[in-house]
Amino acid sequence: PALQLYWLFHTNSVLPSWVHSNLESSALWESQASLMAQTLIHGSGLACCWIVGALATGAYERKAFDLNASSHGTVFGKALQAGVFATGVLLFATQMDLLSHPGEVSDMRVLTAFMEGANDVIFEAIAILSWRMVRASMTRLRPNA
Repeated sequence: PALQLYWLFHTNSVLPSWVHSNLESSALWESQASLMAQTLIHGSGLACCWIVGALATGAYERKAFDLNASSHGTVFGKALQAGVFATGVLLFATQMDLLSHPGEVSDMRVLTAFMEGANDVIFEAIAILSWRMVRASMTRLRPNA
């Protein structure tokens, strides 16, 4: 989420809703500390979705990231499968969040949740797929990685 915030801030895009309450603080150090905390909390939620997806699709198996045992296509495919499953978990969690606040659900809230979910999926897909391909390339250099 930190790279996502950096990108959205520097392109003058709309920041996610979980950031706005932190920017309204009057004390500078309070807003920076709470921004860091909110970024870590949001990132840990996304990481939980990825872990569930990776466990469900076998993305932690050796053949899913070892080029000595598989190809780039296998590595990419396993990471993509895990990402699709993680996206489903994120959508489910977002729906549960919307259902837990029935009086606050409006078209704008649903649209905000959709756009924030799309941003999360895009940025996390780039980060995780890039890392998985770099990690797989490192196994080619070390035969017993």
